[in-house]
Amino acid sequence: MKKILIITFLILGSIGFANAQTDYCKDIIVKVDKELRITSHNSPGTFLTIGKNRVDDEGYFGPISLSFECFERSADYEAYGLYVTFADGTLWKDDGAHINCSYMNTDIGYRFGAARLLHEDELELFKTKKIIKVRISNTQIPVDDAFATKFMAWVNCIIDLKK
Repeated sequence: MKKILIITFLILGSIGFANAQTDYCKDIIVKVDKELRITSHNSPGTFLTIGKNRVDDEGYFGPISLSFECFERSADYEAYGLYVTFADGTLWKDDGAHINCSYMNTDIGYRFGAARLLHEDELELFKTKKIIKVRISNTQIPVDDAFATKFMAWVNCIIDLKK
C-alpha cells in the first residue's frame, strides 16, 4: 500500500511538472509605457520575436509584428531582405524589407534590425510550422528544434491575447 501511494504521488507530481513546463504563454514579456499609454506583449528571443501592442486608452490591440535582429562585425547600410525557412521547405520572405544597420561598439560591431507587420495568412504559417532557419540580409541563423517549438506556441499566445 505504501509503494502504491508513493508511485501515485510521483505520477501526479510529474504530470503537474509537465503542465507547468508547457505553458509558454507565461514566457510572454509585458512592458507598460505609461507616457505613451501602450502595453507591449513580446515573445522572448534574440534574433526573432513576435509581438503586439495594446493602446491602453482605446483598449484594443494593434497588428502583430515580427522583429528581426542580428549582429555582424562589418557594416552594410544598404542591407535588405528578411527570410524564414520552415521545416517543410516553405519560405516566408520580404525581399524588399530594408534592414536598419547601426554601429554598437568595438566588441559587438553592427546591429542589423527590422520589423514587419504580419497579415492573417502569414500568421497561419508561423503558428503551424516549425522554423529551421532565419536569414536577415546575408546573415543566416539556424533555429534549433526547442526554439522552433516555443516560437510556434508564442505565436499562438500572442494571437490569443484579448482586451
